[in-house]
Amino acid sequence: MKPIILLVDIASDDRENQRAVLQGQGYEVLIAENEEAAQLLCQQAQPDLVLLHEHRPQLVGADLCRRLKQDLSTTSPRALCRLRTCMTR
Repeated sequence: MKPIILLVDIASDDRENQRAVLQGQGYEVLIAENEEAAQLLCQQAQPDLVLLHEHRPQLVGADLCRRLKQDLSTTSPRALCRLRTCMTR
């Protein structure tokens, strides 16, 4: 089974590039447009890593992390990271 990465609120210009790079490295990549969609995808897919776009306020990212940890229907992702730079091929 491939490790799963969830990209949260990544600008559409970068989203497909980042997906392609990560998929090329052997990851399954899921996309969430916002925090609510991210929480739902975490419940359904149990991702190994959640990447948040850096333009999200720090408190929003912290709140999402807290909600994921408190939600008994998910296993907390192994890592929750703020993405600062764009990945390129």
